[in-house]
Amino acid sequence: AGTAALLFSINPLANQSVIGAVMTNTAANSLFLLSLALFIWSLQSGRVGRLILGLVCGAVAVYTYESAIVLPGLMVSWMVIDYLFNRRVPSRNFLLVFFFLGGLVFGSYLGARHYFVLEKIPSPDISSPVAMVRNVFLYATGILVPFDPVLSADWLGTPMPRELWASGIASNSGIIAVGFVLVVGVGIMGVSLLLLFIGRKRIAGWVRDMEWQQIVLLLVGMALSVLPLVLFTDHPSETYVYLPVAFYCLLLGRVLSSIRSRAVFSVALGVFVLLYGTATWVRNQHVARCAVTAQTILSNLPGAEWKEGFWNIIVAKAPDEISVMPYSFYNYYGLDTIGMTGYGAEAIQCAIQLASGNEQVKAVE
Repeated sequence: AGTAALLFSINPLANQSVIGAVMTNTAANSLFLLSLALFIWSLQSGRVGRLILGLVCGAVAVYTYESAIVLPGLMVSWMVIDYLFNRRVPSRNFLLVFFFLGGLVFGSYLGARHYFVLEKIPSPDISSPVAMVRNVFLYATGILVPFDPVLSADWLGTPMPRELWASGIASNSGIIAVGFVLVVGVGIMGVSLLLLFIGRKRIAGWVRDMEWQQIVLLLVGMALSVLPLVLFTDHPSETYVYLPVAFYCLLLGRVLSSIRSRAVFSVALGVFVLLYGTATWVRNQHVARCAVTAQTILSNLPGAEWKEGFWNIIVAKAPDEISVMPYSFYNYYGLDTIGMTGYGAEAIQCAIQLASGNEQVKAVE
């Protein structure tokens, strides 16, 4: 648990939710994990009170961020896994509370969504097969490859993922990026196979001693938590992978902690800590530079003149301003550090209103 907590705390993909702490998915994902933990403890101890609390936390998570709707499926998966490995059957009271209260709280969300959301916003279409394959590739490489794309772009000049897909795989930047991923992947695979061959006798015993029940649950958790995003969201985003990263760090921590040699464990953990920590530091430096740029722009505006009265401010990029495709919070320049130009000026308007203290200031592009 300590190893997983350390890896998750410095994982660059988990850092996305820290920077965007105003978003509701961070709170919802925390409630999701708390709900799942309470469910597992209740199933093991037979205490229905923990189950009720877990279902309530899960309902709040779903109402806060709808992708948490996969939680009931993960709970049922755990009961099936627990039965297959331990032949443990939940008590009748446990099953009654789970299906009755769970059906009530999660079903109420589906009903509320139907009457209050779908009447105004149409249900999203299922993504195309090409988009699904692309997103699965991006999510899988982003989570499993320990070398971060922002760190790679900063140190090696490789394109960001969005720049890669925009320019095309066959472009020069696409070839470089794909080549880099392949080299890193082949290198990791080669080193792993060499280590497996050298320590094959020890590894055979280590594999026998692995707690496969936990590993299967974490793998199912990774798959289910990203499934709605793959099916119904065309554009991939690191904001969506908080839960898969959490499950992956638990899985990675469990695997690393099973290594019997303390020296090998320390080296392996040190490599991940170094890569994750460096990537998170680089990402935060990008955000800090964006903040400095935004503050510089706002501090040089005639805010004193705009403190009273109605103002219509026309905003536009400077002729020589860098124009790049943004990647999350880490690739903004100039006016885009305040609000994305080309998508309306609402964010820029809010920033100017805060800087001037005048809510009557309006910004237009």
